[in-house]
Amino acid sequence: LPAPRPQRKWQPRLVWVSLHAGGIGLLLLSGGWPSQTSIAAVYSAVITLTALLYAAASFRDPGYAETAAKTAARLASPSDDFQEALLDQAYCVHCHAELRARTKHCHDCCRCVRRMDHHCWWLGNCVGER
Repeated sequence: LPAPRPQRKWQPRLVWVSLHAGGIGLLLLSGGWPSQTSIAAVYSAVITLTALLYAAASFRDPGYAETAAKTAARLASPSDDFQEALLDQAYCVHCHAELRARTKHCHDCCRCVRRMDHHCWWLGNCVGER
């Protein structure tokens, strides 16, 4: 198996922040920022909301699959179900996480993600179950 690539989650976030800071700077330098306080407040609120939603999507757990150690600890508990134990036998060859239906390995994050859609470069994170 090839060695996993190092994670560089700071790169897309740096590009996103740079593009937005540059756009806001150009808006301020060109005199395009509204002079009325009510419209300026709306601009500021939209910019703040955009940054907060980006941070929430970027830093949130996309639904990573449990690793083998967590799965073994869960199955060793006295309340484990026999049928569930029989179904939990598939593991990822890359990260040794349990593979359930629609769980895929992301080679950018080096982890398995439940209901994975894709790895979003702009977010620096996977788009998955959550």
